[in-house]
Amino acid sequence: MGTSRSSRHEKWIAGVHIYSGRPDPTWEVKRTAAQKMIRYWNSLKARAGVLPSRPGLGYRGCFLRGRGREWIIYHDAVMLKKAGGWEIRLDREQQFEKALLASAPARLLPPSLGVGH
Repeated sequence: MGTSRSSRHEKWIAGVHIYSGRPDPTWEVKRTAAQKMIRYWNSLKARAGVLPSRPGLGYRGCFLRGRGREWIIYHDAVMLKKAGGWEIRLDREQQFEKALLASAPARLLPPSLGVGH
């Protein structure tokens, strides 16, 4: 009983990897929004091939953490970190990344990310 109650109240945290030398922005994601992103993840197909290279500076992707899981998203690759390694899926339309970035509070992310708030 205590487990189901705690999972309902567990926080979902999102953030972007963008800064060097100072903390990256993070924010809390509503449970309903996180569940929607997980349903979207479940609809994605496995991604084969080389992962997109991330630059040393500037935007290097975003993440969603909750319930002992972590997704790292960069362009069309959505990676789920889990026991024993990673599961990588293809998101050609970058819907997971767009939805996660759109969940950030107004003015938290720099305008260069193109997230309209």
